[in-house]
Amino acid sequence: LRDARRASLSDRDAALLNALEEGYEGTAAFARAGLGTVEALEAVAALELAGVIRRGPGGRLVATTGVR
Repeated sequence: LRDARRASLSDRDAALLNALEEGYEGTAAFARAGLGTVEALEAVAALELAGVIRRGPGGRLVATTGVR
């Protein structure tokens, strides 16, 4: 499932997902993924809509385990 989930992501979105899975949070995750503010917010929205990340306590972005 993980490979199928990743195959459908753009390079931008996959980079952010990787950073989140590596334990980076917030702006550190955006920087790790090489994204500016607008790109990062677009990636967050795309990943949330795809169901691969969600907002945890305190608004923290968390990778999910399943595919929607």
